[in-house]
Amino acid sequence: MSNVTDRPPKMDTKALAVLKHLAENKDRITDIHSAGNEYYFRYGNHFFSILFGPSREATYGPYSFYVYPTWTADVKTLARISAEDPASEIPMVAFHSGHFGEENLAAFRDLYLALEGTQLAVDEIFDSILKSD
Repeated sequence: MSNVTDRPPKMDTKALAVLKHLAENKDRITDIHSAGNEYYFRYGNHFFSILFGPSREATYGPYSFYVYPTWTADVKTLARISAEDPASEIPMVAFHSGHFGEENLAAFRDLYLALEGTQLAVDEIFDSILKSD
């Protein structure tokens, strides 16, 4: 996993922009699989996950966003391997909400909640209700 302090600040800025873009374009997110409090998903040919851990150290913050730059198998396999062996050597880069400050927490939360709503089909339920009136 990439060490956060080794990244150039520009990458963190881009990560925030990507988090916001993903949440705003949740209809383009595919293959969502959950493992505990983590959602694994695909956007185009890219693989990601976002974890919610409300009791984690403040240094990390409640959310972590992971990018899997070399992953080529399916999302379900990524979720399974990660859940079965958290110490697996899957190349990833981590972005922890605690490193971005309280003012940027919403970017992480919005993506997590968008995935949660999609995974649980809440959007479909609400759309069904709103269209029936």
